[in-house]
Parts: sequence; C-alpha cells; structure tokens
Amino acid sequence: GAFLDPNFSPDEMASQLCTNRTYLASAIRQNRNQTVSNYILTLRLDHVVKLLKEHKEMKIEDVALLSGFNTLRTFNRNFKDKFGVTPEEFRNKTT
Repeated sequence: GAFLDPNFSPDEMASQLCTNRTYLASAIRQNRNQTVSNYILTLRLDHVVKLLKEHKEMKIEDVALLSGFNTLRTFNRNFKDKFGVTPEEFRNKTT
C-alpha cells in the first residue's frame, strides 16, 4: 500500500482518496479513534508484524525500511511503544 512509502503523509492520503484532510481526519477519528498520522503508523506496524512472522530470515533493518520507516531508531521506538517489546523480542516470542 501507499502507506509503505516513508514520505506518505496525511495530505497525500487525502489526495489519493480524493478528499480533503479535514474530512479525512474527521472520518478516521470517528471510525478508528485515531489521528491520520497514528492510523498510518498503525498500518505500518501491522505490516511489520506480518513481515516478522512470515519472513523470519529478514533483517530487522529491512523490515523497518519495507514498512515505511525512515530510521531504525524511529521504528524501534514506535514498535516498543505499541507492543511493549522490541522487534527482536517479538520475533523470538512468535517462533
């Protein structure tokens, strides 16, 4: 999906959906109780989980890059904030 592009933004999402950012923000807030940015982050982290489970041989750095994160530091922080463990710990628990 487009959310895998690190430069994908709320403005880009609104444009691709042929709507404006205000309407998009309102719709996501009502349906997901999230900001647009947090929704994009959730989509990326869901993709990370899929890659960690399905591609156990893939380097964590590659998982981060393929999931739309610009830096490993940001990736690790966001992952641990959501799941309470590092990506490596998560992968080890699911094997």
